[in-house]
Amino acid sequence: MSIQHYRTIWISDLHIGSTQCQADVLLDFLKYNDSDKLYLVGDIIDFWSLSKKNVLANVS
Repeated sequence: MSIQHYRTIWISDLHIGSTQCQADVLLDFLKYNDSDKLYLVGDIIDFWSLSKKNVLANVS
């Protein structure tokens, strides 16, 4: 599969940390798509879900 190049890619509402996050799909997309500019907008990290998993308590 060839890599597609774009001037700009916008990625929104990833909700990393939530059970609905599809990180494998995102990684696959980024693997085959390149851009001059990459914008992450919206809810990228879901701190509420991470706090429920007590992940942030272990970060110092």
